[in-house]
Amino acid sequence: MDKNFVCEKIVYFRKLKGMTQEELAEKSNLNVRTVQRIESGEVDPRLYTLKVIAEALEVSMDAFTPPPPEKDRGSLAMLHLSTLAYFILPFCGNVIGPFIFWVYKRDHINLVNQQGKDLINAQISYSIYLFLTVILVVLGMFATTVNGVANPYMIVGPAIFFGLFIFLFLVVLPISKAWRIYKGKGIRSYPLKFTFIK
Repeated sequence: MDKNFVCEKIVYFRKLKGMTQEELAEKSNLNVRTVQRIESGEVDPRLYTLKVIAEALEVSMDAFTPPPPEKDRGSLAMLHLSTLAYFILPFCGNVIGPFIFWVYKRDHINLVNQQGKDLINAQISYSIYLFLTVILVVLGMFATTVNGVANPYMIVGPAIFFGLFIFLFLVVLPISKAWRIYKGKGIRSYPLKFTFIK
């Protein structure tokens, strides 16, 4: 964690909210001196402390993650684009591509370990969602009847819509994240994911 970046962001968001250090300390249940020491860069805040400050400031923890250094941006962007292996191996390429990249580069490139875990967890989660959607579609095609008349659209229609939505998460979201990283913008976590790799 970049201590200087974190303290600058805390000061920025606190002032943006029009809060004093005392108000931030009260809202986050911290000592005023602790807030002062964190903002001045005297101490590196623990993860729990940073979480309560983020909640008090009503910002995501991602706001405290600095953009990657310029020398690492290309590699981090390639990590996220590795999910496009999905088009080569449709059932598992979106997980295998990032996993291989993560295994070989996690100790050599800054932030690949953290970003790789986030990406792999997200891609596994999205694949599970997509698999369950396919099962719903198949079951819906065979099992749905209304008044004795087959009506597969009751389950199939919403399931296909949900499947397309998840497909966007599988493909479009990693591309947009790769673009953001390459342009030097902040790194954000993937939404709607379970943690498989810690």
